[in-house]
Amino acid sequence: MQPNAGNRPPVGPLWTILGVLSVAMFVALWRASTAGDLDAPLPALQSRIDPNTAPWWELMALPDIGESTARKIVEYREARADRAPVFRTAADLEPVPDIGPKTIARIASHLRFDE
Repeated sequence: MQPNAGNRPPVGPLWTILGVLSVAMFVALWRASTAGDLDAPLPALQSRIDPNTAPWWELMALPDIGESTARKIVEYREARADRAPVFRTAADLEPVPDIGPKTIARIASHLRFDE
């Protein structure tokens, strides 16, 4: 064993391998995160969302539904609270501002309608 400067432990082959692997993993993760396919399908939600009961922050988990649209769904639902449930199918969301047929097609499989 050779003496080293500064009382540091010697760098052995195991530490060299671990260093190289950690740098390689970092580079691979960075490349994967920056080279995402924008047209790739979104991952499935863990459970379906009931638009009749979900708060706006849960509705934001739906594809193409941001905070503004999620709040509009809740406002629409609360304005028609005399009819429960307001939404019986995905198509019933179409009168909500900013929701059209294309959005309904993207979110329909993520919705459930409890009665």
